[in-house]
Amino acid sequence: TLEERGKALSAFGATIGLGTIMGPLAGGLLIQAHVFDDPWRAIFYVNVPIGIAALIGAWTNLPESTAPEAPKLDLPGVALSTIGLGLLVFPLSIGREKSWPAWIIVMLVASVPVLAVFGWYERRRTARDHYPLLDTRLFDDRAFRIGALLSAGVFAAIPSFFFTFTLY
Repeated sequence: TLEERGKALSAFGATIGLGTIMGPLAGGLLIQAHVFDDPWRAIFYVNVPIGIAALIGAWTNLPESTAPEAPKLDLPGVALSTIGLGLLVFPLSIGREKSWPAWIIVMLVASVPVLAVFGWYERRRTARDHYPLLDTRLFDDRAFRIGALLSAGVFAAIPSFFFTFTLY
């Protein structure tokens, strides 16, 4: 319902806002604490207490599913999305430092058809109601499409802003 959507988006916004503020702060405190010989390793453990708190919160607050049939994991969808995103993100992460060799360009180009096959497969699986990894019917809703684009813009802009802000 619209009321439930509002509550969910409010909780989402509050969580993102707190994470944006608290993440760098907690990382800086962990680096200053010199928990390990290499202080940078400590920042990767910031998610451990958050994950434990999330698991406890989910265990105590989320009701057991009452679905007549339990959804099944879309393993082909998981494989296609993992391979496609890996072929895209890995080259973008190391391409510049490796001076863009041919194998990195091949990986980038290969990500396009793999992600296209993922989209086709998920559309087909959604049409058959076989528990898709990505329910493509969501994109039929104009509000969802606009929200997804705005979220992508925010998630692209905020980390780059804070990275630049931290450096300067």
